[in-house]
Order: sequence, then structure tokens, then C-alpha cells
Amino acid sequence: MNCPEAEHLALLESVAELVEVVGAGRSVVLDHGPGMRAERDEYKRLVVGLGARWRLWCFPVERPELLRRPAVREAQGEGVRISPGALTWIAEHSEEPRGEGEEQAPDQWPPRGRSQPPSR
Repeated sequence: MNCPEAEHLALLESVAELVEVVGAGRSVVLDHGPGMRAERDEYKRLVVGLGARWRLWCFPVERPELLRRPAVREAQGEGVRISPGALTWIAEHSEEPRGEGEEQAPDQWPPRGRSQPPSR
């Protein structure tokens, strides 16, 4: 992947954490933008290779909302800052999942009767 270095380093850290947690038999949600199909294929290979089940959920979000969410998280002291420039770069270099077994998230998320996963 050819992305700004700070985002690349954060991604490498999340892959290491993914391997550790999945390897320990725990369930994981990797909150990642669409990226490129080759990246998703690599995550899938990694997860399946660790003996876990792979699911690709799609949560379509319009660009204004994509820009709003990181700003809110940053203001609340949560998450990693993602600049509007980085978000633009991601949008321009992403491939929407098509024919990869992706599942469309329901309009109501989390589904009624289920709580959201705990935040870190």
C-alpha cells in the first residue's frame, strides 16, 4: 500500500494486534475503510490462516459523514486523528467490495436487542 507514512505505521500496528488477538482465539472487528481488494484479500488470508472465520461487512457512509466522524472522535479524545487530506486519499484509492461475499449492514446498527461492542 502506498499511503502517507503515519497511516501506514498505524495500519502495521493494527495488523500485529490483529494477529495477536485472533491467534489467541478472540473475536475481532477491524474497523477499516474499503481500501483495495488486494488488501482485503490479504486480511482474509491472514484471518483464515489463523483458523478464524472471515466476514466482510459494508456500512455505506456518505463523504460528509466520513469527514464528520473523525473530527467528533478527536474532539472526544478518542481514536487516531485522520486528516481530511488522508480521508480524501483513502477515498480516491479505495475499491468498493463487489463479489467478495460482503454483507450489507442493516439500517439499524447494532441490531435491536444487541449492545454495541465495548469501546477500548
